[in-house]
Amino acid sequence: STTLSTANAAVAFRVSQRVRCKDKGDAQWRTGTVTSSRPLKVQVDGWDRAHSWDQVEAVSGSTAAFCVSQRVRCKDKGDAQWRTGTVTSSRPLKVQVDGWDRAHSWDQV
Repeated sequence: STTLSTANAAVAFRVSQRVRCKDKGDAQWRTGTVTSSRPLKVQVDGWDRAHSWDQVEAVSGSTAAFCVSQRVRCKDKGDAQWRTGTVTSSRPLKVQVDGWDRAHSWDQV
């Protein structure tokens, strides 16, 4: 997946699409949901407002629709191990891994 600049008009993101975003100089990517396509704004999971970001890219599987209670596999980028769990929220997408006490957002579902 290629990192895309929000200034690149050829890139089209959909409202409600799951993406990763960060500003230049940030080491950490944040996962969130597109709330506006023009101007491009993303609301990071757990934040109360959407913001513009220097870099935005689609999250793998972001076109898929997930249902609460659906069984899925998930992992974060850099993790070798896939984990099995249950979708507890579709927007934002959160999965509670089997045996864990809380649901989390994951880079790949």
